[in-house]
Amino acid sequence: MKIGSRRPDFDIAIVTEVRVSPGSEYLFSGWLLYEGGKEKNRDAFITVGHDPTGQTTDPIKTLSLVWSPNFLETEKTAPAKWFRFERVFRANSSSASLWVRCGNRKGSPFFIRIDDVELREVKRELN
Repeated sequence: MKIGSRRPDFDIAIVTEVRVSPGSEYLFSGWLLYEGGKEKNRDAFITVGHDPTGQTTDPIKTLSLVWSPNFLETEKTAPAKWFRFERVFRANSSSASLWVRCGNRKGSPFFIRIDDVELREVKRELN
């Protein structure tokens, strides 16, 4: 999937709701590709999030949604470089929502590609 904008000011979020078992831990992972200019865009962001309650309506005002740090600040995002994300969370209800969000407050337009997204239950060994 490819998301982004040719405009310099945008904020886009995509979400999917998934069935989970309350109390179980899950790994949300995948790959992101930043397709931006050669210079670093300090006003852009790419983040992923999870909401263990399953809400899908508001990525900004909800208190239950947990966002990752901005990947453009934590990863070396040379043009056309794939980087992996991984988030572990514990489900609070029978559904959870998984989010990918990108945006640009000003500066150069860009796109991201999202691939090989997976959600799997984390099984812990008891000693």
